Amino acid sequence: MENQKEIKKLTKNKFNTVNVIAGINIILLIGLALLYVLYFTGNDNGQQEATENTPSITETITGDSNITIVFVNKEEVLESYYLTDKLRRDFEAEKNRLERQFMNKQEEIRRDFEEFQRNMQSGLLRDESAQRKEQELMIAQQELYEMNELFTERLIRKEQEMQLQLADSLSSFLEEYNKDKNYHYILSYTIGGSVLYGSPAFDITKDVVKEIKKVTP
Repeated sequence: MENQKEIKKLTKNKFNTVNVIAGINIILLIGLALLYVLYFTGNDNGQQEATENTPSITETITGDSNITIVFVNKEEVLESYYLTDKLRRDFEAEKNRLERQFMNKQEEIRRDFEEFQRNMQSGLLRDESAQRKEQELMIAQQELYEMNELFTERLIRKEQEMQLQLADSLSSFLEEYNKDKNYHYILSYTIGGSVLYGSPAFDITKDVVKEIKKVTP
């Protein structure tokens, strides 16, 4: 039943995607038709005037032909950012705390199980008592399994919260940093990421790292 719901959900999403793609194709066809009409019906003077007045791609996107786009190496910046180290220590502390709690519970169950085995071998437990103790151990084992899942989810959620906090803090820092720089865009890149090439003249990583170190508390 659950699989059927998932298939239905995926099918619905698939059809929605198809509808969107179909809509885009229609818009493109209309645009091409308009370009065809304008090209073959306009005179030479009109074409020359249109070419001269046509804005560049940059002007079309931003409305400004003098925009400044710079970029930073995200890994270097984050490694130098004081909050990265603080959040990393906080995460490790929480991880170690949960691991100790889990291991203590695991050790408790192990001791109970060994005691149960000894009592069984020595004949100290009757059938009913043995069955009851065995049931208790099974429940404890299940609780240990659920504890493991709970702690794993908690760490994943904490890591996500840390990433959001770090991104928000870094964004605020760059906003302050850019007040006297007046860059229009500050992009980030990582080695092996989607940016294949960027002119070194627009790489401001070293300057950003230098300013970051100044604000380290």
